[in-house]
Amino acid sequence: MAIFALDFLRAHRTQELMTRYRLSPASLEDGVTTPDLSLEITKKMGMKDDFDRASERRETYQV
Repeated sequence: MAIFALDFLRAHRTQELMTRYRLSPASLEDGVTTPDLSLEITKKMGMKDDFDRASERRETYQV
């Protein structure tokens, strides 16, 4: 489900995605796959490569 959500946000809400997860424009270039983007967001949340834990985290985080 997260992959579909990221694909939607990349296509329709790029600026909001960049702002929310503090991503650079390079993070959303065509060569970056959605799983790679998911990994980058997970790392920015301080969860390294623990996708399950990152997807369950609901509170706002500080970077």
